[in-house]
Amino acid sequence: MKIAILGDSHNHLEILDRLHQEGRLEGVELILHTGDMCNDGSYLEEISGIKVIAVKGNADPVYTPYESELVLDLEGYKILLTHGHLYGVKDTNDRLFYRGKEIGADIVVFGHSHIPLTVEEEHMLMLNPGSIGFPRGLSSKSYAIVTLGDHIKVDLLEMED
Repeated sequence: MKIAILGDSHNHLEILDRLHQEGRLEGVELILHTGDMCNDGSYLEEISGIKVIAVKGNADPVYTPYESELVLDLEGYKILLTHGHLYGVKDTNDRLFYRGKEIGADIVVFGHSHIPLTVEEEHMLMLNPGSIGFPRGLSSKSYAIVTLGDHIKVDLLEMED
């Protein structure tokens, strides 16, 4: 199963349009959105026809019907999807790591820092796709393509401005 993972789009719909128009979602069966304008996920689903599962972040309205955290079972992998702000990921990933271990996650997907990260520790993958709309640090606008099969394949990809 091929999954696109993105987030922190912050209502930059033009970059989502480009993601679709440039064919970067070709073959993708599902999109996970890490929040901060989780409604952008609905827009992406509408233009691409690909199902989007999104969580809300700290910049999303409080009243939004999205959850702050979801546990997904995809292709036999348990995935924790959250924005990350509730776990203090701008300071450390420790609390989120232990949350992932607590639920037996194979993959922990999060955002909030706007900086891409892939780290495997104790047989659990921690994945932050960075920000598709508003990168920080020395990073570029980025997203991830994850292929789930006999093993997990992660490609962190960049978008040019």
